[in-house]
Amino acid sequence: MHTDTSQCLNCGAELKGAYCYKCGQKASTHRFSASHFVAHEMVHGIWHLDKGVLLTLRHVLTRPGKFTREYIAGKRVGHFSLVTLLVLLVGSWLFVVAPLVTRPIHIYLGDESVPGIVEFLGKTAKWALLIIVPVMAKSSKDIFKMLRYNYTEHLVMNGFFYAGMLCFSLALSLLYHIPGSSTMYITGMQLIVLMTYVAIAYRQATRHVYVPGMFARLISLFFLSVLGNLMFVFAVAAVLFYLQSKI
Repeated sequence: MHTDTSQCLNCGAELKGAYCYKCGQKASTHRFSASHFVAHEMVHGIWHLDKGVLLTLRHVLTRPGKFTREYIAGKRVGHFSLVTLLVLLVGSWLFVVAPLVTRPIHIYLGDESVPGIVEFLGKTAKWALLIIVPVMAKSSKDIFKMLRYNYTEHLVMNGFFYAGMLCFSLALSLLYHIPGSSTMYITGMQLIVLMTYVAIAYRQATRHVYVPGMFARLISLFFLSVLGNLMFVFAVAAVLFYLQSKI
């Protein structure tokens, strides 16, 4: 579905043609749908590297909820492709953080337990990182119904939130390299920072439809929903991995 208005959705200038004379965005802007997301966001994002990565990251880290609400509403010129951004950040996370995952495993479970667990983590890490966004989108669509977003729009919103989470995780992972650093302390710090970031992002995104009291209950349900869905996914993956190892 196209959105045609007399003003540019990106900068607010008066439209006088097929493109905004001020910022260059198309006068006719798509609402996000599955077909448009695959045909434009994914294909364009993989084959074209835009220049707006720093601008997009700045918005994702400092005003994630407001930014995604504006982005979904049509303010999109100058921003980096979501798909390309996630590919770059997930790749960076796997390169920087994944090797550190075995530290607490060695410390708390002992060397005899490590090989099988590390093999399982190695096989599931890549797809597990990518499945988080669809899981978050499913949970947010079920819980934050008053946003009136379709599933693809929730996918876009949570994709940008996840990009912010990966940035914070990458930054905090540097603490692992400090001599004498506590793995459990850093892991706990990461969890607190990421949950706080997600809560702030959702509060910004839903401020116009939910009062604080209702939002507090809904964000708690959201975290529980995401945790439950991820536990189910990992349980299924663990069972499949175990069955495959016995064949």
